[in-house]
Amino acid sequence: MTNNRYLLPISETIRIAWHKTYGAKASIWAALGIMLAIMLCLTFLDSLLMLYLPTIEPAFDVVTQFIGYFLQMGVVYIGIKHAQDLPISYRMIRHSFNSKIAIRIFGLLILHLLILGILISGILITNSSVATPTSLTLSVLLYVVSIILIVYITVRISLSAAFVLDQASGPWEAIKLSFTATRSNFWRLCALYALQCIIVMVSIIPFGIGLIWALSFAYILYGTVYKSLCNHSRE
Repeated sequence: MTNNRYLLPISETIRIAWHKTYGAKASIWAALGIMLAIMLCLTFLDSLLMLYLPTIEPAFDVVTQFIGYFLQMGVVYIGIKHAQDLPISYRMIRHSFNSKIAIRIFGLLILHLLILGILISGILITNSSVATPTSLTLSVLLYVVSIILIVYITVRISLSAAFVLDQASGPWEAIKLSFTATRSNFWRLCALYALQCIIVMVSIIPFGIGLIWALSFAYILYGTVYKSLCNHSRE
């Protein structure tokens, strides 16, 4: 048993995720196509409600946002399972609507919003209390520290959705598991997520054709990171 903490290899993780992209694009894009079709239909209904039933349109808009989030989690689940070398299908997008999983996903979303809401509120309150001409430097410093804290917390809880989807963990348990799994890997995860964003943005340049690979890669990369960190956090 070693006390050395596992450090996620950046280049190796990207290489593995990119290699796993082959053979997964059809299932992932079929799921994305279903998600797009459903969201377009809901958006159309929302526009009709805005015209004919404006009083209930805001509530329907909220429901639409939640459905979109759950569909997105379904695609994430496909990426996780493919990263684990398990069979995948576009039908797995329905996994997030399983009652047991759906309740946990909803709870996790609320927890995420509460955590980020508290942090953002702290920034606003702090800056409003010190934002005077004589304390401009302190205000800027507190603002920078607050932004860093938000990024830090966001990265540390980034795997919580994977724990809910893959292990049906409770919302708070998933956040704790994510903190444990990402320990000592904050900067490496920042680098990975930054590289992922760059790859996706660059893929848009050639008429968006590169997105066929880049979006599939993004979902599988998340699953690869989860698989690797989750396995080593148990050792």
